[in-house]
Amino acid sequence: MRFARLAKELSLEEVGVACGGKTPQAVRKWENDQSSPNPHDLWTIVGLTGVNPGWLITGTGRRYSGSQEGKESRGRVVPSVPWQEVPAYLTKQEYNPPSYVATVNPCGARSFAVVIEDRANEPVIPIGATVVIDPDRLPHPGEFVLGLIEGAPVLRKFRERENYIELAPHKEDYKKFTVGTDLSEWLIGTVAEVTFRPQAS
Repeated sequence: MRFARLAKELSLEEVGVACGGKTPQAVRKWENDQSSPNPHDLWTIVGLTGVNPGWLITGTGRRYSGSQEGKESRGRVVPSVPWQEVPAYLTKQEYNPPSYVATVNPCGARSFAVVIEDRANEPVIPIGATVVIDPDRLPHPGEFVLGLIEGAPVLRKFRERENYIELAPHKEDYKKFTVGTDLSEWLIGTVAEVTFRPQAS
């Protein structure tokens, strides 16, 4: 797992965020064989790194499929939307993005990227990180989502409660939001990928 991560130049933090907000310490324990990822996280790592799942689990067999050997994993190029323009982007039929981002993870055709402009989720998602949002991916508890709250984009951790959804920041001193269980009323998309490297123009 460590070899696969380093081959893609991914940090412990990036893998942890993609796996629903796991800590770097939790990912390090997976790599040191002190604990094991659940099946959902395992398949997320397969998608991130492009390796064969059998090789990732056992360390034997082909590291990549024939078409993937030595190549990049299955990503796509998505538009990069400035944070303040996200509400307008959601309502426009046509949008000319100022730049594009090449993703590592597979993601839906409607995916787009934003650069984070608040510190509510540091150090997991620091200010300046590029985050890929996938509107076609339903969130799992603990994953980060982008929502439209009071007309503004908000990035928070998704928590299901009995009669509502809680959108919680990673840092406790930032605002927590309570929203309805009808995701279509507020959900923009689920975080599919986080990178701390500069955007590609």
